Amino acid sequence: MSIKVFYSFKEYESEYENLLEAFLIDYIDNTEEDFISEQLEFYSICLDNVVFTEVCKGNDDITWSEFYIKAEAETQNVIKEIARKILTLEREENSLYNNYDPNVNVELCKQYERSFIKIKDFLLIKSKKEMKINIIYSAQEYSNEYEILKSQYFSKFKEVEEIDFINTEIENYKLYSKIVKLPIDRVFNRLWNIDIGTDLKTFSITQELKDFVMENHKAYCKLYYDIVDKNRLTNINSDVEIEQSRLIFPKIISFLENKKSEIENQPKINSQISMNDIKTLNWQGTELEFTELIKALRLSNKLNPEVNQIETFARLKLFFNLPEFNENDKLKEVRNRTKTLTPFLNTLEISLSNWIKSKD
Repeated sequence: MSIKVFYSFKEYESEYENLLEAFLIDYIDNTEEDFISEQLEFYSICLDNVVFTEVCKGNDDITWSEFYIKAEAETQNVIKEIARKILTLEREENSLYNNYDPNVNVELCKQYERSFIKIKDFLLIKSKKEMKINIIYSAQEYSNEYEILKSQYFSKFKEVEEIDFINTEIENYKLYSKIVKLPIDRVFNRLWNIDIGTDLKTFSITQELKDFVMENHKAYCKLYYDIVDKNRLTNINSDVEIEQSRLIFPKIISFLENKKSEIENQPKINSQISMNDIKTLNWQGTELEFTELIKALRLSNKLNPEVNQIETFARLKLFFNLPEFNENDKLKEVRNRTKTLTPFLNTLEISLSNWIKSKD
């Protein structure tokens, strides 16, 4: 099914439901999410090319025939249609090769650029992509919004604590920081449109870089949208915005690390518990197994709810004569499991079941 180019946002908005219905009829196994994804990619191509042609204006090294061949090789009919609208051809006099110079209608380019951006914004709102990932680009703003972000996290996930929120945010902003440190000239271009079948030669990138972008595609697209797409109409230099993000994200991470330290150090005074009158036990399992058990007890509300996670671990480490270790690192190992999610709890269940069955 060929895709029609809409050069007016109002027209696109009024036709959206009809376009969606036609798509779902033609592709019966697909969903609205698939339709939106296709449309976003399509209008990203359209947007890139009305901006690209402005670069061609006045470039003596680019002839119409070269431009036409380039457009055909990259995106074929879509770019040809756009080119026919925004280019007027003036035949070169005395040209041995009968070349044509592309004369770009800059005002029309800007008009289409605004329309394509509005269409993309409309689609992003439809898909709610911008709501799934909330990236803040100011350390001060992040500090001011911290409590709100934490409350949103608590409302989304059950049985979590502030330390869980902090660890999640640190991981997220480390990822964002890594993305904006990628080469600007190659990465923050049209790379965000890549898919599994993309030819690496098209973007002159390594397989490792492609895999990284594909693995973190949602975060990558969000950063691209915030830093590049939103700045097209404001004439803000995206390179400057990226450089600023490279400075801001580490500050947000530092703020979160400080919050984490405050929470981890807070119960140390309360955890200096005298065990003189209590006979302790020796834990025979691993630290990871211990962490799995205590976390399960806390999540099932079998331990004092008024005692926070850090103090709970501190007390039970003392009781079971365990050396000091970072339970957050162990919890992260547990959260990263993909095959057997609760091996230690499974072992406990099997042991108790065998005892019940034996009737001894």
